[in-house]
This record gives sequence, C-alpha cells and structure tokens, in this order.
Amino acid sequence: MLELAFVLARNQNYFFREVVEAIRHELIALGVATSFHEDWFPEPHDDRVNVVVPPHEYFRLAGNLRPPGHLQLARTIYISMEQPQTSFFEENVRLARYAGAVFDISQRAVRSYERRGVLAKHFPLGYSDYWDVEDTNGDRDVDVLFMGSSSRRRERLLAHLSRPLQNLRFSVLLSDNSQPNAYPAANFLTGSDKRRLLSRTKVLINIHQGREPYFEWVRAVDAIHARCLLLSEPSTDHEPLLTSTHFLTAKAHLMSEALKRILTETNRRNDIAEAAYRFLKEAMPFRRAVEQLAETAAVIARTGAPVHRRFWQSDFFTSASMTGDPGGRTITNTETIRGRLAVRAAKRPRVAASLQDRAAALSRTIAGGLDHYGREAVYRLRSDLRLPSANLKAVSLELMDVKRAYRRIELTSEVGPPDEIREITTTNAYKAVNPRVSVVIPLYNQGSYCLEALASVCAGDYHDWELILIDDASTDGSLEEVLQWARTHNDVPVRIFRHPINRGLPTTRNAGIALARGEFVFLLDSDNMLLKRGLQRLVEALDSQPDAAFAYGILACYPRAARWGWMISKFPWDPARLRWSNYIDAMALFRRAVLVAMDGYTTDRRLHGWEDYDLNCRVAEVGGFSAFVPEFIGTYRVQDGSMISVTNLAVSEAFEALNERCPTLMFAPPTRHWV
Repeated sequence: MLELAFVLARNQNYFFREVVEAIRHELIALGVATSFHEDWFPEPHDDRVNVVVPPHEYFRLAGNLRPPGHLQLARTIYISMEQPQTSFFEENVRLARYAGAVFDISQRAVRSYERRGVLAKHFPLGYSDYWDVEDTNGDRDVDVLFMGSSSRRRERLLAHLSRPLQNLRFSVLLSDNSQPNAYPAANFLTGSDKRRLLSRTKVLINIHQGREPYFEWVRAVDAIHARCLLLSEPSTDHEPLLTSTHFLTAKAHLMSEALKRILTETNRRNDIAEAAYRFLKEAMPFRRAVEQLAETAAVIARTGAPVHRRFWQSDFFTSASMTGDPGGRTITNTETIRGRLAVRAAKRPRVAASLQDRAAALSRTIAGGLDHYGREAVYRLRSDLRLPSANLKAVSLELMDVKRAYRRIELTSEVGPPDEIREITTTNAYKAVNPRVSVVIPLYNQGSYCLEALASVCAGDYHDWELILIDDASTDGSLEEVLQWARTHNDVPVRIFRHPINRGLPTTRNAGIALARGEFVFLLDSDNMLLKRGLQRLVEALDSQPDAAFAYGILACYPRAARWGWMISKFPWDPARLRWSNYIDAMALFRRAVLVAMDGYTTDRRLHGWEDYDLNCRVAEVGGFSAFVPEFIGTYRVQDGSMISVTNLAVSEAFEALNERCPTLMFAPPTRHWV
C-alpha cells in the first residue's frame, strides 16, 4: 500500500507544517496512508515515497544529521513555496536535480524552474475543509490587517500607510524572518488563532516582500476561507482567481485611498469576498492537487526512479553517495568532469546573480532587524574604533558638564537655587481634572515640532489625560512658542515647568514622572507625535493585561521631513531580543507605580542615550513584561545629533553597564528565539 512519508526539520517555519497537515488531511480522505518524520528520513521501503516541504529549509536545518543517499532522494518529492529571484529559491533549484519530482504552488515559480532545467509541476492551493472557517458572521472589528514576514520594502510601505489609516483599526503582524518561525507567537499566528483573526478582519492587504510581483497564494487562500477581502499589489499568476471578481488590486502609493473606498462599500466588499469563497470551494478543490501528488508518488514507488526527465539526468546517475550536502558527489569518469565544467561555465552568470541576491538579502536583514537603537550590534564588531570613540564620547559628555557649570555660575545671583525646577504656567483646565494618564513631554530646542506633538495629543480619541511639559533650558525660543500655545488653549489640562540649567533628558523625564498625577505615564518626546487611536489602544492594552508593566505599539519612523520611512517597536515583548539591542522605543505607556519602583530613568553616564534601553532591561530583569499593540500608535522623527549618537561612540562601555545592572537577563542562556 502506498505511503507518503512527510519529512520536516524540527525547527522549520511552522506554516510549512500547517500546509503538510492539510495535505495529509486530504490524502487520508483519499485513502492514502501518510506518516510524519522530524529531522530524518524513514527507512526505504518499496511502497514508501518521501515528501519534503520545502527542501532548502530541511537540508539547512536537519539535512546533515542523517543525510539521505541519492537512491532515497530519487524516491523523494519536493514541494517548494519560495519566491523566484531569492536565494532560497535558487537553493531549491540546486537541490531539485536529486529529487524524484518537484512541485511548486506558483506557476511563476514553475516557469523559473523550467528556465533552469527543472521540469516542475504546479501544485495549486485551493479549498480544503481543513482550512475552512465555520463562523464568519461575527463582528469584523479589524478594518485592515497585514500578516507577513518583515522586509525593508514592506516596512517602508506599511509606515507610509500609518498616517492615512490612523482613523481605522489597522493591525500589523510582522514576523522576523532572520530565522525560521518554528513556533506560534504574538506576531506569528497559526491554526485556529490565525483563522479567528481573519474572520474578524474586513480587508487583508498583500504587500510584496521585494520587487518580484509574486502572488502570495498562502495568504490569499487563508483570506478567502475566512471570507475576508484581499487587497493586493498588482501580481502575476493569480489565475484562475480574477481581479475585481475575487480580489482587488491597487498600486502601493494608491493603496490607502483604495482601502478607504472599499471600507465604505460594505456590500461590494462582502460580495467579492463571498464570490471568492464560492469559486474556491467549487472550482479549486485542494484535493485535486493532492490527487496529482499521490499519482506521482505511485509512479515513483512503482519505478523507483525520478518521473521528470531533467537536462542533467545522465550526470545524475554517475553520482555516488552523498556526504552531508546533497551537492557533494564523487566524479567517476573524464566525460562527466568535462560535462560538469561546461555546466559550471554556463552557470557562472546565474551563480553571480545568486550571490548578489544573497548579499542583498543579508543587507535587508541587517537593515530590517536592527532599529535605530540596534546598530550597537554592528558597532561592537568594530573593535579597532572602540578606544578612540570612547575617548570622543567622554569629551562630549565633559563638554556638556562644562556648559551646565558655566550656566549655573551665571544664575547664582538669581533668586532660588539654579538647579531647582520652576513652574511657569498652569491652565485652568489642569486644576479641574483628575486624569488617568499623564503625558510627559521633555522640551529642548524643538518648539515648532513640540506644537505638533501637543496637537497630536489633543486630536486623539482618548481624552482622560493631563499634559506635563518641562523645558530643559531651551535656547531657541521654544518655551515662548509653547507658552503662546498654552494661552490659546486654556481648556487643555497642561502644566509647564522649566529647568534654568539644562539637566538632560533622563533627569527631565524623571521630573515629569514625579509631577504626574495619573495612574499611567506616557513619555512623548517633543519631536514625535501620537496617532489618533494610539493612546486609546495603549490604555486598552494595559487594562486587558493588568500584570503588564507598560504597553507599546508600532512607530512609523521618518528621517527629517521624508515621505517614506520605516518601522520601529515592531516586534512583541521578548527579553531574549533585548540582549542584542533595544528594539522598543521610549514612546510607551507605563504604570506610574512601576516607574517609581524602578527609580525612573538612570543617570549613569555610561548609558547616556540608552536610558530607555536600560529601563526595558531592568523591567525584564525583575521578571516584568510589556503588552504589545500590533498597530501604529505614533510617528518618530529621526534627527541628526541625537543623544544616542554619542553613546554609540562607546558601545562596549554601555553594554558593560547593562551587564552590571541586569546580570540575569544579559547572561541568560540563549532561547529558541536566538538559536
């Protein structure tokens, strides 16, 4: 009796495991026996055919443990799901020459295989009751959803959508593709959790990972099963699904307008989603593709040889046993050597392109995985610059102290201690409220930007707050601009203070925390802004997780006045990630009791510019955690000459301080997130 043995690595991406379970579900319904094996191939058997999904991940993660021989690979089917023009796809092409058969879910990928000499078969995804969502008539409270792996292009386009869609419930679940997502996580939903979220979503958007106009079949099929409308960038090879009939398309720069329009057209949106579901169920049963898989497996089991003729088939049968890498072979004759040299010569342009793809992928990983705080991981590798940079940092901080001392001498003739904080003004509305949230804004020479920050708080959906603004001895007239704003906004609960001498950001933040009256404290730098739903969503997150120390959400990051930016604070709480970099910005909502218990922000000069990183680490050190809001809650403006640029001159010194203050966190053994 025919048996299909599915072989996966233990740490492979979990969604491949989900596809395998759906295939096995359909095979069992067809009466075909299946089995599941982790990290090893089962013993060969005349009626057994192996299935690897996908090959590149298996051989990278587990292929060297018990490498199969050529005869066993000839009885193995590969199912690929990688985009062409990526290093992963090229690796699948290289491995494909040893397989009994090759399938791919995309027609575009099938053609790419053929151009490289592999006669792959199409394995179209479709309707399966295994993926069906029974209850889709509930309240769809998520307006727009994106689910997918992080890439530089995706982050840039998602950040661009943050402002136009700030009035909507816009959820973003970015998975970290720097390593396989082998387990379900807050930003990587699987199974019923994923289907439940899709059933609550009105529109799922598809943004291409790179420039390749690849149609994301897995994402599309998931959305259609949940009767969720798919809005995608223009893609190729989406047939038999039709645009405007089964899903919608919009170019990246027009996607925000398309979303706003379709969200107002409820009947049209529901009609398209329902039409797509009916078409998938009636015209695209997944069982049809699985039947083809079983038929191919039956031929391989009967003949014991590959079913596809390949351009290198004669070379294949001159190969000897493998050692670790399926590419390692023993050459047996001169003709084979000459033939292989000719093949290699023909491959050189393609190999060079593959290397360029890998270099570009590495660059994207570094750019996407390291936020504006995380570049210390790179600086730490540059040991030849540590000593001069450390000296430069010390000089910079000494110069700050000299300026402050000189200013202190100038103020000795004034009434009162020059270091004492001074109240400037308080509005009538401030005295009348008993707020739940205190918004603390430190100000230093950012007058025009600060007015935007103040306006963003006032324009938000949440109103139970007070504003505490502390001017840290600005020298450019910023305080006067803010005072003028306060005089025209007497109905806003705001209290303004001033440091006669510049005290620095951590001291100013701590002063605001001490003056706060609310249960929660939100730290808003004067050059950043809240989005309309931001504060409301953070408060809801802390209310829903009463044990969380603080809550944060995604920020759209813009350099100066640039239109296109990127994303920070994009991943959920993970203490293991803090050992490498601070991926969480200070723009967060804290419980005031937590800040008081932690003594606020550190004034350790070794951590100048990393005070929020230190605070996050100390929360993790004592076993605390943060609630994560997978939505854009604000915008972050990047400027030259920031505090962090000084600290990054001596990263090793800063990490030494973190090691001293948080030894349990920083010296803990690595977890599965950073294997």
